Order: sequence, then structure tokens, then C-alpha cells
Amino acid sequence: MLIGFFGIIALVGIYLLSQPANSAKTVKAPDFSYTLLSGEKVKLSDYQGESPVILNFWASWCPPCRAEAPILSKVSKKYLGKVQFLGVVVNDTLANAKKFEKEFDIPYPSGLDSNGAIGSTYKVTGVPETFFITKDGEVIEHWIGAIDEKTLTTYLLRLL
Repeated sequence: MLIGFFGIIALVGIYLLSQPANSAKTVKAPDFSYTLLSGEKVKLSDYQGESPVILNFWASWCPPCRAEAPILSKVSKKYLGKVQFLGVVVNDTLANAKKFEKEFDIPYPSGLDSNGAIGSTYKVTGVPETFFITKDGEVIEHWIGAIDEKTLTTYLLRLL
């Protein structure tokens, strides 16, 4: 009987380990408004019904953010007009965020999460974190940490 109990525990463990660690259940993306580094004010819901959104939380001082920035830049250019990328800058300054965007040739808009409200709403635990949001406003994936090109493209294609 004890062997059967441990067998069940082992099977449950194997099942849980086979599940995507960074996957999120489909939930409604919380709307927010913020001011882009360019000075323009936007809301996440401005894109609803028009295009899917890849929402990336980042900071210029974050080494993993610096590692993924060229990948995000490249992929966002490849899917321009099909998917809207948006950046949310966490615990950073306007000057450093603009310098980061220029250094990595980031073509999509970003804005400061000046009071941490957006990150709090999305329950961001650190940077980088990326959310994949359908054009209907549903979060279908959530990636914690630097994302590689293959994973980014795989999740992006689920949005199209």
C-alpha cells in the first residue's frame, strides 16, 4: 500500500513537471493607461479588437532585459502591422529608458510604470516578464525571465 502511494505521488510529480512552467491560464488582460516615452498617452484597450499585444516589462539596468532586447526588436520588426509590442519600463528613469531604446533600436512604444501600478496589476515579480494578449484582450501566455527568439515566435504565432 505504501508503494502504491509513492507511485501515485511520482506520477503526479511527472505530470506537473511536464507542464509549461511559464504558461498562464487564459484571463482578461487588465486595462491600463500610461504615458509613452514619446509623451503620447495610450491605453492597452486602444489595441483591443485591432491587433494582439505582446506586453514586455523591462528596465535598462536589468542584464536579462539587455539580453532579450535585440530579440524583441528583431521579432517586432518582422511582425510589424500584425502584432503590437508594448514596453513597460519598471524602476527606471526616463533618460535611461530612452538611451536603452536607442541602443537596442527598439521600434515599439514603451512607457514608464512610474508608480508601479501596472506591474502590480499584472503581478509582475521581476523583470523581464512578457505577456501575450489576444486581440480580444485575453492573456494566453506569460513568460518570466529573458525570452529567446524561438519561444517568443512560438507564443506570438499563437496570437495570430
